[in-house]
Amino acid sequence: MRAITFFVCLCCLVACSTSPNQSKFNNPKQAEFDSIVQTYHNKYGDTFNDIVIKELASEYKVKVDSFFNATKIENWGMMLQGLEVKDKMVGDTLYKCVTFDLKNGLDIVPRITFKSMYLTKAASCNADSTFAKLKSIGNLDKVRFSGFLPKYNDSYISDNPLNMSYCDLSLIITDISKTR
Repeated sequence: MRAITFFVCLCCLVACSTSPNQSKFNNPKQAEFDSIVQTYHNKYGDTFNDIVIKELASEYKVKVDSFFNATKIENWGMMLQGLEVKDKMVGDTLYKCVTFDLKNGLDIVPRITFKSMYLTKAASCNADSTFAKLKSIGNLDKVRFSGFLPKYNDSYISDNPLNMSYCDLSLIITDISKTR
């Protein structure tokens, strides 16, 4: 009986201790970005020195900036939350401005959020394929998307240390679709 118990415990230990080699993202660039965020989040959580934390935050900002300078956001997968549409007047043209968050999940730390926006002319919004796709996506649906990050003050992210745990980036959507 002891041998069977020992064998079952050994099997459970081996099954729990081996990590799968499969990434949680199908897109290698998205997995690479997630790895950057995870690495700095872990370093931040292990550091209790304000000088080191500020150095880490600056290093993290440089790493994120260089990543997005070299990488396009194409076919990334996340969860959509809080979709809103508002009318915006730019000059004499009325636009539909759709805003929403794309998140790596709920209650996940480190959290990655893309504060996203899609803009289309109101007069032709019904003929706009991306706008039509957005109309069919519900809150908390998983989506695939492409887009680009606008730079602010020649950077994508600030050097605030909280960005290592709660990474918020702005994103302009060029395409989006609901995943099944």
